[in-house]
Amino acid sequence: MITVVGRINVPVGGTPVQVTAGFAALGIQLSTCHAALLQALHDNTGRIYIGLSTLNRTTRANCAAVLAAPSGAAIPSFGISNPLSPAGVDLAALYLDADTNGEGILLTMLVT
Repeated sequence: MITVVGRINVPVGGTPVQVTAGFAALGIQLSTCHAALLQALHDNTGRIYIGLSTLNRTTRANCAAVLAAPSGAAIPSFGISNPLSPAGVDLAALYLDADTNGEGILLTMLVT
């Protein structure tokens, strides 16, 4: 089943935000995630950084991906899955940071 989580913002650039921070309020179970798609918001003006809790956007330490600001029809995205382990994607381990305050991603998950 596809679960559309929706928008996840980084309120203050330079302060990483856990991707799953608002999941409890939405009733989303983390233990059932097979895959996820993180897509830059169409109106972002800066880059989005995806990584671990110790993510550093300046040095790129612990950074798994950088989503550029969208241009024209191109909207950058980052997909994650673990085909060898059902429900093996731990989104709680992912954090976001942004160049511009208030920018972020759209998140869609494949869950059981």
